[in-house]
Amino acid sequence: MSLYRRGMDSDAIRISDCSKSFGGHRILTQISLRIESGERVAIVGPSGSGKSTLLRLIAGLECVDRNSGDIVVLGHPIQTRGRISKKIREVRTRIGVIFQQYNLVGPLSLLTNALLGAAGRTPVWRMVTGRIMPSDLQAARDALSIVGLSDHALQRASTLSGGQQQRGAIARVLVQGAHVVLADEPVAALDVESCGRVMRHLVELNESRGVTLLITLHQLDLARRHCHRIVALKSGKIVFDGTPESFDDAVAQQVFAC
Repeated sequence: MSLYRRGMDSDAIRISDCSKSFGGHRILTQISLRIESGERVAIVGPSGSGKSTLLRLIAGLECVDRNSGDIVVLGHPIQTRGRISKKIREVRTRIGVIFQQYNLVGPLSLLTNALLGAAGRTPVWRMVTGRIMPSDLQAARDALSIVGLSDHALQRASTLSGGQQQRGAIARVLVQGAHVVLADEPVAALDVESCGRVMRHLVELNESRGVTLLITLHQLDLARRHCHRIVALKSGKIVFDGTPESFDDAVAQQVFAC
């Protein structure tokens, strides 16, 4: 059972009045959003609505416009008025990011890729010399077992299918021990069967570990079926924030209308 209880837990993510522009073109406009600890929230919207940019801002991979707003994750400032926190590396150890294109290191084994989840808490000299803690190695093996990839642990990541690589990315987040997971279109390039497996693993990550999950999706049926809440973006603004039940076909038509 999910640990999420709306109204009882503290915010995992708090975004206040944030805007983002690229080359003078406004991508996001005055976004304010609160995600409670343990929630599964889908971000939906047309292509170009700012979904991926929003996740990158939360992860501290992009900076909000100067003087535009604040982002706090797990009680720690990520960005304040257009400046990324000097302690961002420490906070990132608890933020897992799953990308559409997996971002595994192709020449390395799947086991090694999973072990990279421990990089944030591992001294540089251990990573360079390959002296991995036995506990981290066991955590990587356990994570690959959870996502059903134990038999592929020593296989090069580049030789795996898209679905297997995405499950490998989830294993990396498990090893990381992330408290917040940001998943950017994690099933967009997958077949129906692989899509189902990846979504089930993400839901299990949320329900068994209480991880807060913020996921961008194109597939409305997946958002309605698997998430507690749907937030819709259109032209860089939040135009809907509510339950899957209230995001009916009429609302969807308005969100995705040209």
